[in-house]
Amino acid sequence: MSELFLKTFLVGLATSVGSYFIIKFLHKHLRQTAVFLGVAVFVGLFSYGIYQENKTQNELDDAISKISKELDSITKDNALHDLIKRTTAKKDGVSLDIVPALDTAILKINKIYQTVLQDPDYKVVITSANDFNGHKKNSAHYKGEAIDVRIKNIDKDMKNDIVKLTKGILGPNFTVIHEDFGTSNEHLHVQLKQRG
Repeated sequence: MSELFLKTFLVGLATSVGSYFIIKFLHKHLRQTAVFLGVAVFVGLFSYGIYQENKTQNELDDAISKISKELDSITKDNALHDLIKRTTAKKDGVSLDIVPALDTAILKINKIYQTVLQDPDYKVVITSANDFNGHKKNSAHYKGEAIDVRIKNIDKDMKNDIVKLTKGILGPNFTVIHEDFGTSNEHLHVQLKQRG
């Protein structure tokens, strides 16, 4: 059950109970009217909450579909890695010696940021690939199978949309983790899942 669904249910319930007692107090002899109005308020608020939740999910689904179609139209050839280097920014010292699947993932992530931020010129900042000795001993970073992307400078609601879209668009072959939330090291960790 989503948080919005639960909040809507509780607000609707509280409003209905409150409405019932207020109307009951004012109109002792109109008990049926009080019950009817209380139920009507509850149903109205509850329905609105469901509508809002579905609207948000539909917007995310539409964005996923649109981004996926745009990316499918891009020719994937040997120039893809060069395209990634031109269309992204990198923290000083970052080396993009990564597997081809991450090239495609970076292209998708960049498009997600541009879509959510409504800035077609936005360039994601890759803060780490396989260039930093501070990762765990057997980290996928050292195999060129993981990157970190800066997200700390993004508005909280937009961060949530970026994370949801990234997970949705990259799909089951990638692990996407929003790490170090609220710190100066906050980033999106994107890792190719091991097969077999």
